[in-house]
Amino acid sequence: MLRIVPGEETLARACVDALRRLGFRVASEPSARPGVRALRVLGGVAEQLRLVAVTDPAVARMRDVGGARVEEPPGGAPRVVSVRDTGTLRPMVDITTGTGDFVAAGVVSHNCFARNTHTYLDLDAGADFDSQIVVKVNVARVLERELARPSWRREHVAMGTNTDPYQRAEGRYRLMPGVIGALARSGRRSPS
Repeated sequence: MLRIVPGEETLARACVDALRRLGFRVASEPSARPGVRALRVLGGVAEQLRLVAVTDPAVARMRDVGGARVEEPPGGAPRVVSVRDTGTLRPMVDITTGTGDFVAAGVVSHNCFARNTHTYLDLDAGADFDSQIVVKVNVARVLERELARPSWRREHVAMGTNTDPYQRAEGRYRLMPGVIGALARSGRRSPS
């Protein structure tokens, strides 16, 4: 939930006016500071993201929507209604990775942030990324070995942190059954 605490009544009225002119719905409510009202932007994470895109706040924590829940709209799953050119360039934020990739008008598009990791492999982040797929065909064997190490203390195991684990390469190499098997044999339980 996004709250703005202007501090004084004149500034609060100016904020409400500006937000409404930009098409935001706003509620006024008590804040933690006595005698000071807070303004709450209504509409959930989609409107919060739109506000960040429109205002580009200087305070970094105001851009953070990590862990925010995207509500399912009445009538079922979200769907694209229309796509149009707004004629402006705006900074975008990928709420799943925080990498600044792509969210537009409340439509969330998860984008892989692996492009720059190609440079770690001495490959070009442009042409090489577009033309060369790197597949660790021994991933299950390496994972099994790492999980068997006495130094492993049953920490969380992050999967797909660089890109989605179910890429087209999975159809050819069928790596995930081995990965899932190694994790299952390790005794690591997923959090409930």
